[in-house]
Amino acid sequence: MLERIEKYRILEEVGQGGMSVVYRGRDDALDRDVAVKVMHRHLARDPDARKRFSREAKAVASLTHPNIREIYDFSASDDELNYLVTEFVHGDPLSALLREGSEVMPEVGVMIAVHTGRALQHAHSHGIIHRDVKPENILVGRDGTVKLTDFGIAQIVGLESMTITGTLVGSPAHMSPEQIDGQVQLDARADIWALGTVLYAATTNGALPFDASTPHAVLKRIIDGRFEDPRRLSQHVDAGLSTIIGRCLMVDREARYASVSELVADLETWLHDRDMEATEREIAAWMGDREGHQGAFAVRLVETLMKRAEASLRDGAVHRSLEDYQRVLALDPDHRDAARGLRELNQGRRRRQILRAVLVGLVAAGLIAVPIMLWTSRPEPPPPEALPGRGLNAVTVPAAPSFEAQAEPTRAGLLIGTVLGTWSQEIPQSRTRARDDRKPTTKNDTSSERGRLLPVVLTVKPPVAQLFVDGRPTKAGQKISLRPGRH
Repeated sequence: MLERIEKYRILEEVGQGGMSVVYRGRDDALDRDVAVKVMHRHLARDPDARKRFSREAKAVASLTHPNIREIYDFSASDDELNYLVTEFVHGDPLSALLREGSEVMPEVGVMIAVHTGRALQHAHSHGIIHRDVKPENILVGRDGTVKLTDFGIAQIVGLESMTITGTLVGSPAHMSPEQIDGQVQLDARADIWALGTVLYAATTNGALPFDASTPHAVLKRIIDGRFEDPRRLSQHVDAGLSTIIGRCLMVDREARYASVSELVADLETWLHDRDMEATEREIAAWMGDREGHQGAFAVRLVETLMKRAEASLRDGAVHRSLEDYQRVLALDPDHRDAARGLRELNQGRRRRQILRAVLVGLVAAGLIAVPIMLWTSRPEPPPPEALPGRGLNAVTVPAAPSFEAQAEPTRAGLLIGTVLGTWSQEIPQSRTRARDDRKPTTKNDTSSERGRLLPVVLTVKPPVAQLFVDGRPTKAGQKISLRPGRH
């Protein structure tokens, strides 16, 4: 290990990556600890890399923000030694915090993401795209400060040359689809994507949305946009947070948040709904005693969630009430009021009070929705108000139509719920009428369809509910085969 770099005394190595080594150093003249990042020599010998390093260091030095680590000094003129000196954060990278210690509550993860987002807001306003946002580059100080580091380092190699000696540079799990493709000009939405992966990890105890055994498989998953709903990985993640994460991780960047400001605003609203704010004081308390903070935090959260659940029930938002009750039981399995409230909802004891909310909200908000994935034409379904209910457990799978009889087959999901028991039977009739308009009348014999198995995908919300089909346990999202008829 180096003992000294210019005027900085080297104390210890604190990290290493594909492009640099980071040391904790001491500036004796100013009596302060510093972080000294030294470029690997094979990069330091590249004149273009040194120029870009210098340009980026100067750009980031112009950024002054409490969530961006301040640059003190840099040198990019030597063929052997190129270094960057910044303030030293007494804390840990988010990646280490997610690997070690107790479970991280989603609220704490959201707080860290909010501070990271504020740093990106400031950088984007100055025309700087980070391009390498990941848990390793987010430092959480013991005083509660959150610092985003390594601005511009990914540009040393550049997206047009993603590999060195066959090894992928950087972390592929946090690269946006457009970074992988390399065919479009990157903008702030690449950082929004990466922050979405950080948010996913920070709220699921380190799980990555795009993970596989090889970098190639990871990149393919990113391009395909395939990731598991975070609610399946953590019972503490709700539909609102899952929706925010999903919007960040849209493959089509036009469908993502237009700016980090919008994302930060949604995260702050999500926290506000739980009577919380992204304060350094809260993060410092968590850093000081993670297990102790967890217990006190859970008590506060349970009280807030119970109030929300009751308020949601009065407003007819049954799906939110269910989510809150189940979250309370996840935090405190012996909570009697939450158990009673959940039991009464499940047993229908409050049906008169919430009947209208069930009829309208069940399908629209997805309390319990069963998408039956079939090839269908485009008939307009009757309004839900006109359909008699058949009970929560009644799902009818319509017979599959003849493919050759359809003009423009379209993949569609038929939402079958409390009020849609009859709808599933009327759709085949609509298809029959549509076919009658196009071709001579023939007998519509669906008896042969009765023995045919159809692929069905079942979705349960909230996801912690257990689903049984014909008495057999079934996982949400699992594709199963059912014969046309009632189940």
